Amino acid sequence: MPNGCPEEFDEDMATPLRDLSCTSAHPPNDALYTYANNDINNLSEKLGIPWEVSKSIPFRSVVPYLSFSWDLDARTVAVPAEKKFKYLNAIEEWEKKPTHALAEVQRLYGKLLHVSLVIPARRAYLTNLEAMLSGFNNSPFVPHTPPRNTPDDLKWWAKLLRSPSLSRDIPGPVPLMDLNAFSDASSSFGIGIMIGNRWHTWCLLLGWKADGRDISWAEAVRFELLTLFVLSSNGGGTHFKVYRDNKGVVEGWWKGHS
Repeated sequence: MPNGCPEEFDEDMATPLRDLSCTSAHPPNDALYTYANNDINNLSEKLGIPWEVSKSIPFRSVVPYLSFSWDLDARTVAVPAEKKFKYLNAIEEWEKKPTHALAEVQRLYGKLLHVSLVIPARRAYLTNLEAMLSGFNNSPFVPHTPPRNTPDDLKWWAKLLRSPSLSRDIPGPVPLMDLNAFSDASSSFGIGIMIGNRWHTWCLLLGWKADGRDISWAEAVRFELLTLFVLSSNGGGTHFKVYRDNKGVVEGWWKGHS
């Protein structure tokens, strides 16, 4: 517009939903739904919209999406058996060679990172592959030897992929309980936590800064202690709000690390 503002056109496209279940032939399973793939295909054909029909997924409560199996009734997401077999084969192929180029590392890392969306704790067993990825610099085609602990990580992954089921609950809205849980650390004294009107302290032992430890380590420990006390006092299955003031600890826990 002359005044520098964009011109906006906003139309209300609302329309009542139509029950099409009786207007066309449906397989018995599709008849359970108000509309199904046949209705979508018939309407799309009239409008000239091409679909790849072979990729259509029948309406049901368990559906594949993003290489996972989503159970809408149980509200769980799982790694399908064929994917577990595929990723297990990728590990076995990797183990046949002592060195690997960048593309090989990226392929295996990508597969295992995908599985960690269902099993988040397994991200801890990707650190050696991540370290290897960062070491190629400008030589992506030169084979590199994996870090020393990489075989142990892959053994964990292989054991996981051989398990009968890999699934997790699909997260949704949950009530959040605020217990007024706080913690703090002091390099000159120690660690303290407070939950409501209860509190506890620990003194840091002389020489605690050895082996590269510093106040960030103490901050991480105090928050872990706070979390353990909250869980031990209230049981599982509940989501709690806790407070901390160290940015490194905060962002580490957001990523699932300590």
